[in-house]
Amino acid sequence: MGVDPSIRSTGIYTGDKYILLTDHATKALKSLPIDIREFDRESGKGLAGEDKEAVKTSNVFSIINLFEQVLDEVKPDIMAIEAIAFSANGSIDQLAGVNYAMRLAALARGIEVRVINPTTLKLKVTGNGRATKDDMIALWRDATGLDWTGKIDDIVDAYWLHELCKQ
Repeated sequence: MGVDPSIRSTGIYTGDKYILLTDHATKALKSLPIDIREFDRESGKGLAGEDKEAVKTSNVFSIINLFEQVLDEVKPDIMAIEAIAFSANGSIDQLAGVNYAMRLAALARGIEVRVINPTTLKLKVTGNGRATKDDMIALWRDATGLDWTGKIDDIVDAYWLHELCKQ
C-alpha cells in the first residue's frame, strides 16, 4: 500500500483502489472512481496557545481514525509512506504528527513500513530528484492509461509509493 500523507489530503493506493482522506473533495475529484473519505477539519484561526493546540490534536485524531479504518479494511503486508519533506512548511507539527501516527498504526498491526523521502521517490520514478508534480502525473498517466484531472498529485504519489513497495 502506498501512502502520501497530508493534513488536508492523504492519498492512498492499495494496488487496485485509490482512496483519498480529505477535508474537502472538489466536484472534479468526486467525479473520479476514488474512494473519498471526508473528515471535518477544525479551523484554528484566531486561537492561541492551548486552544490552538487542542484543535491541531483534534484534526490529527480525525485523520488517523479514518486511516486506521483503511488499514483494517485493506490489511496490507507492506506500507510505503512518503517521508516529511525538508522543505515542508506551514503546519509542519501536524504533518509530522500525522506521518508518525500512520507509521505507528501500521506497525501496531504488524505491517512492514518503508519510509521513502520525496526526492528519492521522484528520482526512482522519473530519474530526476527534482521532478515536478506534473512530471509525476504524466508518467502515472502513461503507466496506468488513466487521464484524470484535478488535484490528483496525492493519489499519484501514493501509486508510485505502492509500486516501489513491489521492488
